[in-house]
Amino acid sequence: MPYLIHVAIQLLLYVGLAYALDLVLGTTGILNVCHAGFYGIGAYTAAVLCQTYHSPLWFEFAIAGLVAAIAAVLISLPSMRLHDDFFVLASFALQVILSQLMLNWKSVTNGALGISGIPAPILWRHNVLGKTDLLLLTLAIVGCIVWSVRNLQSSPFGRALCAIRADEILAQALGKPTVKYKMAAFVISGSLASAVGVLYAHYMTFIDPSSFDANVSITFITLVILGGAGSRWGPALGAALVVLLPEGLRFIDIPNSVGPNVKQIIFSVCLLLVLIFRPQGLAGHHEFGRFTTE
Repeated sequence: MPYLIHVAIQLLLYVGLAYALDLVLGTTGILNVCHAGFYGIGAYTAAVLCQTYHSPLWFEFAIAGLVAAIAAVLISLPSMRLHDDFFVLASFALQVILSQLMLNWKSVTNGALGISGIPAPILWRHNVLGKTDLLLLTLAIVGCIVWSVRNLQSSPFGRALCAIRADEILAQALGKPTVKYKMAAFVISGSLASAVGVLYAHYMTFIDPSSFDANVSITFITLVILGGAGSRWGPALGAALVVLLPEGLRFIDIPNSVGPNVKQIIFSVCLLLVLIFRPQGLAGHHEFGRFTTE
């Protein structure tokens, strides 16, 4: 049972991160390579606040979201007028900056050693104790994230983002403030990712910079595209594939001397097969770059 709860929490965290990223990647068509940076902002904010001030969970969510929003605004102000590869480079630069801050701001983040002993979250003056409690809390928060993203995507705001993705020049000609819309989507996505980071810090009780680097951002992009960017259930299916497939490979009886390498090869081949035979993703209807929100 503890193992199943662990897998379920990990899956829920990835689902929340996937939907938060899909608001930018799937709806707006912006390839964001700094999603793990916002995820890390939430985790480190929660770790510092709960260890230093014994703050309640709602306060950690609020401060983490505010810090992530400020970081998103700072990067989006000079870069949202950029397009395609240039914005990718700008978001990657932010990811590098955030990773270096986590690694070198030792008075706050403890550098490469990370922060350990993160206590259970405080919910309405009561600690959330046990993995089952944390599973229910994670399910509730991630459910709110998914519900919020889906409602945003189907709202006039979301339809404006789809128009920007389809033809930004035409959207501008129709009077849409495209830069402001893209900035808003970027800020919302970063704030939602930070909320998942808060949950991650409390669940793992230990965080370090390696959990929030560029490779992790690429993993998030991968699971959104595999599931089907911009589709209703694509982010959830992509998260399930990336989380559950490696777990399933644990039960294959392979000699320990070659086991990890063989399992990694099998996992990579499965991902390649999805990309070859379903380039639009498991639940998508259009290939990445030409998708539409259902």
